[in-house]
Amino acid sequence: MSEEFKKKIFKRENESEVKGSVFTTSFKLNEVSQNDAVWSDDYMIQGLPFCVGVKHFPDKMSLGIFLAVKSVKLKPVKSCKVRFRLKLLNKISNKSVTQEFEFIFKPGGIGYGYHSFINWYRFKDSLKGFVDKKNKFSVQTTIKIINTENTLTPLQHKLKLK
Repeated sequence: MSEEFKKKIFKRENESEVKGSVFTTSFKLNEVSQNDAVWSDDYMIQGLPFCVGVKHFPDKMSLGIFLAVKSVKLKPVKSCKVRFRLKLLNKISNKSVTQEFEFIFKPGGIGYGYHSFINWYRFKDSLKGFVDKKNKFSVQTTIKIINTENTLTPLQHKLKLK
């Protein structure tokens, strides 16, 4: 790997533009499925319920990590544009894996992330530092909501709630 490439990765990791709400979610390795994503609890950010999902993709030999916005009943949000960072934390070295995205989410719609976030065998190798002795791993998520598009005007929303 060239020094210039390493500098770009280091700069992206440490000088990211994503500054916003941060939360960390832990998962158990044995709960990660090839069939369905395993989703975290919801984290409320500006009235929107965000969650992180993980899934094993054996055909790509990778772990996928995603962000989604669940359905919103009390807030008239049609969509929200979000800049976010997903960071698979490394517990024994400074070699966490980070991906940054910008996406327009529709509450209750599909999640967005990366199917090949990290090679599955590198990820699950306990010597690499992503999975601890209790077979747990953590994803740190940083979210900045850029804008939201409402389905109703504030007055229409108030009238609907009455």
